[in-house]
Amino acid sequence: MGGVGMTARRVGGSGYPDHELIDQAGRLTYFETKVSSQIGESSARAFYYSGGKKIKADARHLLIGWEIEEESTRHWKVVGWKLVDLSHLRVSLKTEFNANNPDIYKADALLGES
Repeated sequence: MGGVGMTARRVGGSGYPDHELIDQAGRLTYFETKVSSQIGESSARAFYYSGGKKIKADARHLLIGWEIEEESTRHWKVVGWKLVDLSHLRVSLKTEFNANNPDIYKADALLGES
């Protein structure tokens, strides 16, 4: 993807960031996109970062939040946006244990089944 002297690459997987942007001067920006009907109002988790696997270099970190509303059934329109410098973001650490289904239902841990 390109245009206006900038190239973008989608960074796969869940969590921050969604994209890497490179400008004409070769500067890297990590970029996240969020869509909500309640931009800035909900206290539900809206940002997820884990492990740093997707961040490979020192760079700027930006987020754009799109506020949308349903215009008609299954048709949404953008009614506002906010561009945020994530260097000002204060985050909290939540320690959690997690597992997927293959981890949970291992044969050596199975006590019974039907």
